[in-house]
Amino acid sequence: MFRSKDTLKRGLAEKQTHELKTIDTPTVSNAIEKCHLRSLVEGFMGMDIRCFFPELGTMVGHALTLTVDTTTAEKQKKFGLPEMLQAILETPKPVILVIKAVGPRPEHTCVFGDLMARVAKHMGAVGLVTDGGVRDIKNIRKIGFHLFARGAVPSHGNFSIEQINASINLSGVEIQPGDLIHGDENGVLKVPWDCVDKLSEVAKKLLAQENRIVNFVKSSHFSIEKLKEISQEDDSIY
Repeated sequence: MFRSKDTLKRGLAEKQTHELKTIDTPTVSNAIEKCHLRSLVEGFMGMDIRCFFPELGTMVGHALTLTVDTTTAEKQKKFGLPEMLQAILETPKPVILVIKAVGPRPEHTCVFGDLMARVAKHMGAVGLVTDGGVRDIKNIRKIGFHLFARGAVPSHGNFSIEQINASINLSGVEIQPGDLIHGDENGVLKVPWDCVDKLSEVAKKLLAQENRIVNFVKSSHFSIEKLKEISQEDDSIY
């Protein structure tokens, strides 16, 4: 009912999910760069999307995209919680809700609260990414459900899901239903499917290279000249 023709074509294997959860998001970003699939200035969200619960570690999952309006006063609901839950069932697990806030007052939008978090987690969702607001922060922290959002607001407003499995733009990143999302306390990015199989191996190599530089800096043989040589051989120093 809610699928676009391109939705749910691919899904992570359990092993891939586990491997990606052991890697921090900046390292995943560095590994993606080595695949040369997109510009270095694209594919990641900005500082307007912040991590509420860094203690939950890395979040990995498949995007379920929605648009939500909570700031239009006289509005009939298009879709609600039952339709969202049906869409979660149809999305490969784990699911990440990616919600675009729409409406006349985006800074007052509240797209998510603790009841939605409880039910969504039960259905197989692990987190939310939104350019709108959230509430019930204390309770959602207890649930262990990841939140990446613009901020918090106290009221749910006039809640209406406008679209399910739509193509959306969140913080400058185009998100399609089923896209692979990776996030932690450093932020959120979209992982290209064409490099998923390589990411773990590439990330391990990059971390080894970084450790080499760290160990050299700490050694008695450290010099600026030698560091320049190493950095020319390896651009992972930044």
